[in-house]
Amino acid sequence: MKKSILFLSVFLLTGYINKAAVPDREEAEITVNANVLSDLTITMNSSADFGNISSTTAGEVFLDPRGSESSYVGATASAGRFTINGDTNNSVRIGWPPSITLYGDEDDITMTFAVSGKDSEDQTSSLDLVADGGFVTVDIGFGAYYIWIGGSLGKMDSQAAGSYTGTAHFTVEYN
Repeated sequence: MKKSILFLSVFLLTGYINKAAVPDREEAEITVNANVLSDLTITMNSSADFGNISSTTAGEVFLDPRGSESSYVGATASAGRFTINGDTNNSVRIGWPPSITLYGDEDDITMTFAVSGKDSEDQTSSLDLVADGGFVTVDIGFGAYYIWIGGSLGKMDSQAAGSYTGTAHFTVEYN
């Protein structure tokens, strides 16, 4: 009888230990979707150019991206322009840095960006774009969106004469 009780106890304990050592297995499913859109491109159409400016200005040197309210820029100044092409009736996120450095031979200048955009090529009626957290979201209504690039060089106070150049990286992605 003792052997039967011992055998039964060992048998039950072995079953309990095996059950305790192997957890129950759970499963779940997830659906995976993808929406493939047409190619998204950003093309630089023209560079931003402040033109010939004085080394000393009474106020802020500002190149208006809408082309109507620039100050202390040269007669040939023009805003830069990008064209974004993508899938019609979708939104995109456009990103750019808040400022860049324009490098010269003797000195540097910081340019702070001002950007405007529109779903047509009408620069003067484009709207100011403010990158919240480095990005702004816009709709591509007719398969294209246009952005104009201007900005501020600040007030010139005996700035060293010479040519200044910098490069900015603009990004675009579907939203």
